Amino acid sequence: MAWVWLISPELELGGTAPGRTGAARTLWLHADPFSALGLTRSADPDAVRRAYRRLARLYHPDVASADPSLLDRFQEIQSASRAIHGEVAVSVEPTSGAWWRFAGFSEPDASKRADLAVIGLSFEIAELKSMPMRKHEDDVRISYAGHILPLAVTYARGPLAAPVLLAKAAAMAESTLLVLLCLALVPLLGVLLGLEVFVLSNENVFLTWGIALATVAAGYGALAAILAITGRRIPNPRRAVSHARTVIADLRSLSGGRTS
Repeated sequence: MAWVWLISPELELGGTAPGRTGAARTLWLHADPFSALGLTRSADPDAVRRAYRRLARLYHPDVASADPSLLDRFQEIQSASRAIHGEVAVSVEPTSGAWWRFAGFSEPDASKRADLAVIGLSFEIAELKSMPMRKHEDDVRISYAGHILPLAVTYARGPLAAPVLLAKAAAMAESTLLVLLCLALVPLLGVLLGLEVFVLSNENVFLTWGIALATVAAGYGALAAILAITGRRIPNPRRAVSHARTVIADLRSLSGGRTS
């Protein structure tokens, strides 16, 4: 049996708080490097050094170069010794997926250390709206002391669960509203302001167009910035300008084409 292991090769997120962004779960990495040296956990530093030297001489590459399995055993002895002395790092790849992210490490308490837990790996829901509808299981690799442990990150309730569908519907409604603001409401405000100057104040058509287009540009720029910050696609401003020109032309025809 390998001396580095996970309790389960699968981590399910969303069991207790299925619809909440940031709902996290901690997975514990376990290791017993003493067993790789043929020792018990109560072995003192001198016993660890003696065991390492004895095994290193037995499986050293100069002695065991003809047998690849013995070379693997030598590397195992080295990594176990480093782990006993706290010289091993843990890595997680990848650290994020479409809907989840790796949240960080945590130290085990006394009870978990008694169960050979080495370190805790926390994963959390980033955004359910980005969960793919066909496949929601992501493969993660956890590396520790030369061992690569596969982990599957899944959503406990599946990609068609109500929280996922609600999150996707909310995101779609938000995007639709922002697009409508960019392509309809902002040009309409520009047209109304231009109409007020053009009809009520008897100003010339150039000032009317200038005010309308300045309003459109300012409004579109602000909303485009909001879209960019939230990761949404920015609509083409030419459509908004074209829409505004069409409406203004219709209004001018209703007013008899008066320009002064």
